[in-house]
Amino acid sequence: MSSSLALVSRRAFIKNIIFTTYAASGLGCSFFSPTLDELAKHLSSLLDHPPLVNLIGSAYTTTRRDLGEQTLQATTSLLLNEMGIDNNRFESLSNENIVHTLEQKIRQDFVDENTTVINGWLLSRTEVLLCVLHNKLYPTIT
Repeated sequence: MSSSLALVSRRAFIKNIIFTTYAASGLGCSFFSPTLDELAKHLSSLLDHPPLVNLIGSAYTTTRRDLGEQTLQATTSLLLNEMGIDNNRFESLSNENIVHTLEQKIRQDFVDENTTVINGWLLSRTEVLLCVLHNKLYPTIT
């Protein structure tokens, strides 16, 4: 395990990874029909610890080449689909609702044992998809 991973406990990482941004300006305020790229950027903006997120996203895509070869749009659609959110409905959701949906999906992933171990971390599929999405958007953050 690298020293950057050792500095952040799993509990702190998970607690902070998606729950740090409750910005008042939602997607619906800026435009009527967000593109998948805009949705990806919005979901990515909910993450904290970008270097660690990229490390996880990169590590996962090297073992799951199918996700690594997907386009950003396909990964965004997959994540939204697994969250049960229609692309067209996303803009009407507040950040709080989006985060709540992510929290529920992450919990359900653990209940369903829909998890994977990456660099010694037990992560839900939803957490991993968020990391992959962020890594596709910002591949050079270290």
